[in-house]
Amino acid sequence: MAGPLTGYTVLDLTWGIPGPLAAMLMADYGAEVIRIVPPGGDVVTHPGYRVWNRGKKSVTLDLKKPEGKHVLEKLLAKADVLVESFSPGVADALGIGYEAVHKKFPRLVYTSISAYGQKGSDRDRPGYDGLVQARVGIHGQQTGHRKGPIYAGLAMPSYSTAFNVVIGALTALYVRDTKTGNGQHVDTSLRDGALAMLNMNWWRTERGADKFNITPWQKRLLVELFECAKGEWLQLHTGAQGAFDRMMEHIGFKEYVGVPMTGESWPEMEKRTKRWFLEHSRDEGLAMLKRADVPSLPVLPPGGALHDAQAYAMKFVETVDDPEIGPIEEIGLSLRFEKAPTAIRGSAPKKGQHTEELLSAAGYTKNDIAKLRAAAVI
Repeated sequence: MAGPLTGYTVLDLTWGIPGPLAAMLMADYGAEVIRIVPPGGDVVTHPGYRVWNRGKKSVTLDLKKPEGKHVLEKLLAKADVLVESFSPGVADALGIGYEAVHKKFPRLVYTSISAYGQKGSDRDRPGYDGLVQARVGIHGQQTGHRKGPIYAGLAMPSYSTAFNVVIGALTALYVRDTKTGNGQHVDTSLRDGALAMLNMNWWRTERGADKFNITPWQKRLLVELFECAKGEWLQLHTGAQGAFDRMMEHIGFKEYVGVPMTGESWPEMEKRTKRWFLEHSRDEGLAMLKRADVPSLPVLPPGGALHDAQAYAMKFVETVDDPEIGPIEEIGLSLRFEKAPTAIRGSAPKKGQHTEELLSAAGYTKNDIAKLRAAAVI
């Protein structure tokens, strides 16, 4: 099925979350994505990782060997975008850094992902999602059962960075195709992705707020998770005008209605409200909040959204038949184009599944391919 990115070719030389996810998104919307992995296979082999490689083609290639670099150049000659996530300096050492590649293939958009960026004192510092979260203050943004920073399990910087990669690559393609005729270097990092989500928090620094003393109970706004009977949870939000007072009326705490919340009265109200929810089932709590016209929803476990009726109504869940692990229910495409139909373009490939096909298209004979395989280049 043709998509809005049909006609573009992307080379995926990444690992982790941001690069594979970004390349997956481009494949979802029609690009031909070629994932290049070492002859030994992908660095990450977790079954969940296969989702991020769906719809791609797979080529095995040893980039440390001159013959491997030559094969890569054959693929680069027909590519529009390259996405790489080597540590800064590694691509240059392999002879496939931006300057070398741009000189030979000036139309190529070269996209780099690192932990902290290609320059600066942290350039060579090892970085993973949790470490970046710690560095930029995301742990300090989490609220929970205790004071102090709390580890955020969701890899937010990685996901944000993946979206930045797609935005950057497509923007550079637009500039190339409409203005300059040339590609360029697009540089982003996990740190960039993390900081992009914290742009609103400048005011905390300005007012000298306690960096680890964040509470969801601010003035009359409740943005909170409440535990109910039987260990079930719900989320509510009293951001709309009058919502806090309506909830207080419906749970019988009329003494808090219309009364400014102070440092003394708030803890007692918090304690009583939490007790009320613990004494009622989640269904009872949600029913009360509906009567009070307070937005609320049950807290689902990871993966629970796959069985949500709304997700099926929006065709946001698709079943993909994976050749290695069988049928997988996957989150589908989050963008729907009126005049460019889109859909998941297939399962993740087997390791090296398309090596011979793509090398043949690049001009290699069967004998050439056999020699490369014998030399462990592919």
